[in-house]
Amino acid sequence: LRLGEAREEVTVRLRAAASLSGRVVDAQEIGVAGVRVKVQCLDADGNADSLWWACWCGVDRVETDAGGRFRFEGFPPGMYRIEARTYARIRERAATDAALAEGQSLELPDLRLEER
Repeated sequence: LRLGEAREEVTVRLRAAASLSGRVVDAQEIGVAGVRVKVQCLDADGNADSLWWACWCGVDRVETDAGGRFRFEGFPPGMYRIEARTYARIRERAATDAALAEGQSLELPDLRLEER
């Protein structure tokens, strides 16, 4: 609408948000608590852009629970990189990419930590 313009009918289409969840495990496939899991939006070239994600949803990282589980909600459709890291004496990392469709609830395969 332009300044001063009025319309009687306006159609607003809300997209169903997507979610993703998963588990971070160690080499013995045991869930690891307290691991930081970060989500970044991927652009068309596959480059991660965490600032874009933070602007859209406000939450771009969580910590795993006692069983190594995590969950993110409120995603718009798109490509995302999910990365798990420990910041202890031994640094470990795991990552995967995922495509989310409108309204999808995606359970990721286990993210296995590897020493870096």
